[in-house]
Amino acid sequence: MKVLAVDTAAGGGTVALLDGETWIAEAGGHAADSPVRRLLPLIDELLTRAGLALSGMDLMAVTRGPGSFTGLRVGLATVQGLALATKVPVVAVSTLEALALQAATDLVVAPMIDARRGEVYSAVYQIRAGEITMLAPEAALSPRAAAQRIRGSCMLIGSGVPVYEKELTTVLGDRAVLAPPDRHALTAVSVGSLALRRIKEAVSAEELVPRYLRGADAKPGAGRKRPVGVDKPLPDC
Repeated sequence: MKVLAVDTAAGGGTVALLDGETWIAEAGGHAADSPVRRLLPLIDELLTRAGLALSGMDLMAVTRGPGSFTGLRVGLATVQGLALATKVPVVAVSTLEALALQAATDLVVAPMIDARRGEVYSAVYQIRAGEITMLAPEAALSPRAAAQRIRGSCMLIGSGVPVYEKELTTVLGDRAVLAPPDRHALTAVSVGSLALRRIKEAVSAEELVPRYLRGADAKPGAGRKRPVGVDKPLPDC
């Protein structure tokens, strides 16, 4: 099964091609790049390099959030447009769950994405024999509050770990195991791998919605007044 996987949760864009669990190719833009400007060229570059056509994909995968407000909407809208054109089914996966899978450990895993405003997007998972169990739900929390949800030894992974390492390790002490630095950035390969495990959750393009854990950072003074954790429909493509 050939999979096109896309991640824009960090604000940039990374794409990957998989044949089942086998990696074919991957390309990525820097987080500072505009996902609007870079995403479609990245996808075209990757397909050309692999000698494949978009119409030859069996599945598309994309991160639904949490993450960059604008990045998520661009990623989902782009995949929505491609899926509408090709009728290829799509699996939208949790950014945090894909990060947890990327940790590649039998320890409890707490992915933590820097959410700014002194918070992280976090959840807690246990992954054993390929089965992923959520131990604490996705939430936008202070690093201290996120760490207090963890019981026992735990691997910390994600962009929020190096930013808030002191606060996290103050709470967890020697129970904290930090993922290698090169694993903190989510890869589209992990997104595609998770989508294959969630293939029964595949939907049509029209059903894609981003998952936000709080309101947009772009609106000054918005604070926490907007509902959080609410799925919202994408604009028409």
